[in-house]
Amino acid sequence: VYPSMQLIYTIRLYRSVNLTQATLSEVKLSDPDAIVERFGKDNEYEYIHPNGTRFIVLERKYAVFPQHAGELIFAPTVFEGQVVK
Repeated sequence: VYPSMQLIYTIRLYRSVNLTQATLSEVKLSDPDAIVERFGKDNEYEYIHPNGTRFIVLERKYAVFPQHAGELIFAPTVFEGQVVK
């Protein structure tokens, strides 16, 4: 990536169970000076896999503006939540 170039980063969480108290960690990058802004609102929709499994998909987008040239590495996003029984 190049400095100040906008990159759209999309996270999709597929779930097949009902959840409560669900959270996603913040985006962490190898460029500590990068500007990260949430891009729009979270989008939730249903997806049916070809094998028939139904998923609810949470989609979250970020606009990322690196401040240094070179490779940009994203740390893994961590999900936490409780399954509702």
